[in-house]
Amino acid sequence: MNTHKLKKVVVTGKPIFIERRQELFAAMSRYYASIEMITPTSEWYDHKAIRIILKLFYGLRVFSLSKADSLLSKNKQEFISKSINIERQIRQLEYSPDIVFHIFSMFSPLWENFDLLFVMYLDYTMALSEQNWPDWAFFVNSQERDSWIECEQKVYEQAYHIFVMSTIVKNSLVQDYGINAKKITVVGVGYSINYSANEPDKNKKKFGNKQVLFNSSDFFRKGGDIVFKAFKKVKISMPDAKLVLIGKKINPLTISHIDGVENRGKISSVEEMRNLFMETDLVVAPARAEPFGIFLVDAMENGVPCIMTAGNGNGMPEFVENWVDGVVIPQPDPELIANAIIELLNDPEKLSLMSQAAIYKTKTTFNWDNIAKKIVDVLENL
Repeated sequence: MNTHKLKKVVVTGKPIFIERRQELFAAMSRYYASIEMITPTSEWYDHKAIRIILKLFYGLRVFSLSKADSLLSKNKQEFISKSINIERQIRQLEYSPDIVFHIFSMFSPLWENFDLLFVMYLDYTMALSEQNWPDWAFFVNSQERDSWIECEQKVYEQAYHIFVMSTIVKNSLVQDYGINAKKITVVGVGYSINYSANEPDKNKKKFGNKQVLFNSSDFFRKGGDIVFKAFKKVKISMPDAKLVLIGKKINPLTISHIDGVENRGKISSVEEMRNLFMETDLVVAPARAEPFGIFLVDAMENGVPCIMTAGNGNGMPEFVENWVDGVVIPQPDPELIANAIIELLNDPEKLSLMSQAAIYKTKTTFNWDNIAKKIVDVLENL
């Protein structure tokens, strides 16, 4: 028998946000009678032809199709429309949910009447985007920007509690939006790759092949140019070192002058990704801005030590014990990163110890079951 006082939970958010956190909801479902997912239904303006026309319209205004995509989803009208859409679906349920669990802040689960209890789970805020990666906070003018911030502010104020991935987000809510720190709880994030039962024993992972892995999706933001500069320095000391790029295929001309680089592109299968982690000594991630970096959590869960950079709104480093279960470089500096890579690749025993510590960290911290328990404990005391 379910003894928890909250019986029925409704989860709301964009489909992709919910899909990527199925492990969290599976863990939460052990505590509640039901968890139902609700995503926005299609409106007339969601028709593909209409979206193309709107994208071209915005693209002509800002001379960028990528920025046009951002404008399509980040405007006051879209925020309110999606919020009303979700609220309507909640009102049409045959029951009244005990609580609504809303993912991120692209819209609100309620808008016209805030009579239901709802909480949020956040990875970032628009204020952090403005401070650390303005491309994520592009608006046509200051009025559009202010209108979005007002919507964001409203949903944060109305939320009964806010769960966040990192202290950086908590501080932003307090400092940039004036939210009471008492209604914010840092819970982190869990690893995302689920393997088959016959996966190899990560505790038997071997080190010494000098292979470094970099996720090159969104190349510049993730510090790809910095990685290349650092790797050139590494090759001088370690000619047999290898750098594997995954995520987005890089133009061959970009890496033709760098020896020892393998340009794999997108990894399509879980098994291939698992095997790649098993072959890798280090992951390097000198991101200029990264809300959290789930790829790093997945690497650590597979026993691969990670080198990352602090600051710039990066959420992951605060959870890492420096030179114990990972390495945190104070800034994305090629020289500092190269030195850390060389030191670790020359010390397989140190890598092995860090690997075990990284695995332990994912079991205790980056674990959806533990995160779900934290969330449930808070919800039970609301």
